[in-house]
Amino acid sequence: MSQARLEPPAGGAGVSHSRGSRACLVPDPAHVVGLISGTSADGVDAALCRVAGESRGGMGMGVRVDLVAFRTVPYPQEVRDAVLEAHGLRVPQMAALHARLGAVFADAAIGVCASAGFPLERVDIVASHGQTVWHDPRGTLAGYPATLQLGEPAVIAARTRRDVVADFRGADVALGGEGAPLVPYVDFLLLERGGTARAVLNLGGIANVTWLPGSGDARDLVAFDTGPGNMVLDALVRRHGLAPEGYDLGGKLALQGQPHAGLLAELLAEPFFALSPPRSTGRELFGATFVERLASRASELGLAPRDTLATAVALTARSAAEAVLRFCGEPAEVLLCGGGRRNLAVRRALQDNLPGAALRDTDDEGVDGDAKEAIAFAVLGWLAARGLPNHLPHTTGASRRAVLGTFVPGASA
Repeated sequence: MSQARLEPPAGGAGVSHSRGSRACLVPDPAHVVGLISGTSADGVDAALCRVAGESRGGMGMGVRVDLVAFRTVPYPQEVRDAVLEAHGLRVPQMAALHARLGAVFADAAIGVCASAGFPLERVDIVASHGQTVWHDPRGTLAGYPATLQLGEPAVIAARTRRDVVADFRGADVALGGEGAPLVPYVDFLLLERGGTARAVLNLGGIANVTWLPGSGDARDLVAFDTGPGNMVLDALVRRHGLAPEGYDLGGKLALQGQPHAGLLAELLAEPFFALSPPRSTGRELFGATFVERLASRASELGLAPRDTLATAVALTARSAAEAVLRFCGEPAEVLLCGGGRRNLAVRRALQDNLPGAALRDTDDEGVDGDAKEAIAFAVLGWLAARGLPNHLPHTTGASRRAVLGTFVPGASA
């Protein structure tokens, strides 16, 4: 899978190292393990990738990614519970969770290599997004711009004996950006097609979109979080005990309900949906408090649980579609990725709201829709280790391009 071109390094942009300094940490090509746990906090996605630069002739250099292996490692229930309640933890428990998640992420890296029969010592670097437990890039909630991803990279480096790059989002926030979304640069590299206007919509816990206008120029790309993806849906399923899995498998439950137009209008009045990009959000806005307010209002209106769920589906689809049309344009096609792409209720609602667009999956373009976020951080880690800028400031609001990521050395000689 490959497309588009790499931007040249920003002048003077450096890479943060925990100790020592090297201009380039990995070869070209390199084997990279990308690790991420999303807003839903279900577990760790691990992608073992072969990443290489690729000549585009007069177009400069591009990137090629081959997915060697992918697996998801579910969190132990006590770990997931701690992650979901992390905002209320005291410092000792938070520190312990940081280290524990580092071990879980390390085991995921080791496991994905073992599943492919690939020797761990042949991995050139591990790139870890970590687990977001707090995201307040504008400082509106706690008084100072901050984002926090847990999963101690030093533990990952110690257990895998591989070099690790982590903490991508914090560097973007330090430059005045939202710290999210960062994946759109990889969307550009892998999914840009000249002459075709397409939206890449990731339906994770939070939904985010990348607008690829087909110009071949990364400066024309638009990307931002659209609002809730699966997060509110899963929370409602668990709240009402609708499915033992804790989520609406295939969207079957929501398809049995009817969205309530009045409640949907109230939900869409949330000020976040009126914000212009760059913008990002998370569990702080669309987590437990939001779900409690939604469920209470639904109860006042006499809605059955399936109707409430159908209304939440409509919120996911409408907020995403309206944001695309307002801030991007009318896409010829929408490429879906993330677990939410399997929710038939969401897909139907999206099609209703974007009738002129063909809905497809990134899988159709050779990019595994389950693995895409982990693949993306493998690429971002590879770029960082090559000394190349790995974000697009005009999409995050950062003041300049830079090489995002903090490096932790693995085994010493």
